[in-house]
Amino acid sequence: MFDFFQKLSKIGKIFLISAICHGIFLIVIEIVGVSTDTSDYTGFYSALFFLSVIFAAFFAFIVVTKKNIFQLGSFGIANLLLIFYSVYEFAHTRNTRLYFLFIVNCLFLFFYGYMIYQLYKEFNWEFWSKAGTTELMQRLYKFWQLFLNFVGLDLMVNITLLIGAMTFLFDKDDYEGYVDLIGVILTSLWCWLGYWAYKNETKKWTIVFLLLGCLEPIYLIIKLILFRVQRDTKSKYSKPPIYTIDVLIALALIVRIGLSTFTILGYKNFGQGLKDRLSKNYVPQTAPQTQKLVQDGNDEDEKTTDESTTDSSNQDV
Repeated sequence: MFDFFQKLSKIGKIFLISAICHGIFLIVIEIVGVSTDTSDYTGFYSALFFLSVIFAAFFAFIVVTKKNIFQLGSFGIANLLLIFYSVYEFAHTRNTRLYFLFIVNCLFLFFYGYMIYQLYKEFNWEFWSKAGTTELMQRLYKFWQLFLNFVGLDLMVNITLLIGAMTFLFDKDDYEGYVDLIGVILTSLWCWLGYWAYKNETKKWTIVFLLLGCLEPIYLIIKLILFRVQRDTKSKYSKPPIYTIDVLIALALIVRIGLSTFTILGYKNFGQGLKDRLSKNYVPQTAPQTQKLVQDGNDEDEKTTDESTTDSSNQDV
């Protein structure tokens, strides 16, 4: 089960262990906070913390096991969100626990900055070697990896947004909480559809993926407008956590644009060899080249032998 851990480099092991320990520490602190804090917003921010910690650990695992240098950016964004949550919640609750969390997260962020730099140097060559030597294949492989990166970010931001909104806005007499819950399931299925369609270069389903991807941004923009209209009232939309939801909506829209962009770039290059390279049965075509080198070597030996024979004949004469 832990064979993969033994295969990791020293830097990879330190990075993964640090991310796991950091996550466990934050979860414990948040559990304590939920049981002791009297703020009405503790449950909302705790849900955001838990989800960001889980996704940060997931991104760290992908980085060290798949040696995906682009996922280093996703890991950094997840940790920046943790700092944002602690700062914003502290501004509205003035809980000293959050001040402590902010300092710890900042210290870990500086440490992660150094680790990310070291991992990038270690994984960079091996990461690009998987793409092959041609410029075309390297470009296609980059599009694929950036697509995966944005899929992970999209999943993180949208699930965090939907669950956060559900914990803050949920009312048994209001349909909105149920819509958010269904949205979590549909978002997960949508991301899986995009992964499958892109990897198998299925144009029809890739188009379906892109079209479905337009639905949530439309819904989010409508909700954002409604939030602004109802913010002056004394409804739930005027409470402080609504601004955090605004930030998450903006981030979700940016990530969705990035995901759609790299999906389109990949779609335009379907059929140029990426599907075969991503296949588990892919075998680099080195045999013909090796055979040519061997043949060239034999020809050179024969040429040398002929020259030696000619020289010997000249000496006899």
